[in-house]
Amino acid sequence: SDDNLPPDLTTTDWAIFREIDDIRSDNVAVVEEDATSTCDSTYCSDLGRDPFDDALPTP
Repeated sequence: SDDNLPPDLTTTDWAIFREIDDIRSDNVAVVEEDATSTCDSTYCSDLGRDPFDDALPTP
C-alpha cells in the first residue's frame, strides 16, 4: 500500500496530514457557528483589528 506514496512520506505521515485536515475543517465549522454571536470579524480573530477599537474615548 506504500508503493504509491512519495519515498519521503510514510503511511503515518499521511495519517497525520489527514488528521490535520480534519482539525482544520472542524475549526472552520466552529468559526462559522461562533462568528455571529461572539465577534464581528469574519474569522473571529483579533488579528488585524484596530487596537484602539476597545479604548475608551478621551475627553
